[in-house]
Amino acid sequence: MHGLLLPCYAIFLLMPKITDGTSMSLLAHHLKRNNRNYATHIHGDALPYVDLVAVATSPAIWLNRRTLIRSQWPKNMKLVESNSSAILKFAIGQQSSSNSTSLNSEQDEHGDLLLLDCEDFDDALLWEAQWGVEAGPSSTTQKVQLSIIWAVKNYKFAFFFRLGDDSYFRVDKFCELLLANKFPTNNAVIGKVVRAPILGMEQEYVQGMGYAMTYDICTFVVAASPWLLVTAPEDGVVARWMFAIGARLVNHLGWRSLDLGETCDVDMVVAHKLPADLWSNITENGLVDCSHTEYTQT
Repeated sequence: MHGLLLPCYAIFLLMPKITDGTSMSLLAHHLKRNNRNYATHIHGDALPYVDLVAVATSPAIWLNRRTLIRSQWPKNMKLVESNSSAILKFAIGQQSSSNSTSLNSEQDEHGDLLLLDCEDFDDALLWEAQWGVEAGPSSTTQKVQLSIIWAVKNYKFAFFFRLGDDSYFRVDKFCELLLANKFPTNNAVIGKVVRAPILGMEQEYVQGMGYAMTYDICTFVVAASPWLLVTAPEDGVVARWMFAIGARLVNHLGWRSLDLGETCDVDMVVAHKLPADLWSNITENGLVDCSHTEYTQT
């Protein structure tokens, strides 16, 4: 399908998976040079448009997390302006058949599963004790990669949003900021940017609680897909992808880690590891009631 581009990318077929150095610079050069033709060649101009494609990466075992998000998302969508649009999917690997029956039942009921050709496990259970150390293939990283490919092949969009299944997301707030031109609309990944040693290298990365990628970045990821690392930790590895294609990492104060004592308030866009008492008090508009919580700043 991508035969027109093979002469441009063939030099990378004998390279190891892209991590850093000269090969990354060469890849970025070729991606940027050929991306416009690549995007048109994938889908033409016939795909439906949506402002936001949100995908929550979720191991099959975490049905309770998906249930919480499903209970909040449609309520919060009621606050989204009529001239904005968003969809939500849950990315689950289906190479393991052990959960196929329950997943088929869940899909029949909700129709929001994105069943992908990759392994399905909780990365944290494998590499939590090895933070910053490459720990082999990552189910989450593979899901992010395959979800982006799916999104680009099925929609034209402004942003792709990778959401952790243990995070709370105000889609109305995100769309409000988008309409107010508060986000860059090209060459950007938006979220909570931090700096830490990852895979033996000090680097900036956008934390995996949730991040938004502009459409052009997503098409770059699709084009580079055969050469990208898909190991753990996912957010650190995705940062390597972004470095390879020259993307900007944009820090936004609306991304909060409540488990680390950060503030719950009306400006919050994403909250990582929202406590059970806050999930249980989601309003009819899908909002967290921050007024009676220890996470509210006084």
